[in-house]
Amino acid sequence: MLNRITAMLNDQRRILKFYACGALLFFIGLGLIQWADKLIAPSLEQEVYTLLGLGIGALGFIIAIAAQLLLIISRFKRMGKPHIDSK
Repeated sequence: MLNRITAMLNDQRRILKFYACGALLFFIGLGLIQWADKLIAPSLEQEVYTLLGLGIGALGFIIAIAAQLLLIISRFKRMGKPHIDSK
């Protein structure tokens, strides 16, 4: 697990993809909550869909925050090192 995180710290594009997936899940969860609120009559079914949306949104939020922390750590790790242009 530590090796995967270390490998990910060296690849910022991979971290950004991870962040985008988390953001996408968050907004899907938010959309599901809005959908359940507007289109389903108040019932247990509405509550189940809202709970599902909340779970998906929370998972997406956690993934996005973890990716953001990895980006911050990656930038601190590269701080002070010369930038190499890839032409």
